[in-house]
Amino acid sequence: RCNLEFRCGEIDDLPLADGEVDAILAGMVLHHAPDPTAFFREAFRVLKPGGVLVAEDLLPHREAWMRDTMADLRLGMEPRDLTARLTDVGFVDIIHESVEDAYTPEHPDGARVELPLFLIRARKGPSESPENHP
Repeated sequence: RCNLEFRCGEIDDLPLADGEVDAILAGMVLHHAPDPTAFFREAFRVLKPGGVLVAEDLLPHREAWMRDTMADLRLGMEPRDLTARLTDVGFVDIIHESVEDAYTPEHPDGARVELPLFLIRARKGPSESPENHP
């Protein structure tokens, strides 16, 4: 049996109740988020105590054409910056690591570019509640 449900919503206003989910997987969304910290606050709110957030995204790069072509708000993300944001929100056990795979979008001139990825994982502490972290 599959316990999966799709809901449409905004990244900083998830259509989920407080403490409703065990895990959140955010693949290639942080560099599109207007405010990654707002997303982390929302993720913290909707995760059950002990729940896990896993995000994969682009490391910093110089492909400025992606702003117009792919609606990227940022040219990659720095894992150390995200670690600080996650800590400020209240996440614990934060780990970031490189990913052996790469994202290979097509440049407008037809060439493929290879962009490195990272993975970051964080856990909501077992006794944490969303009210404790603004």
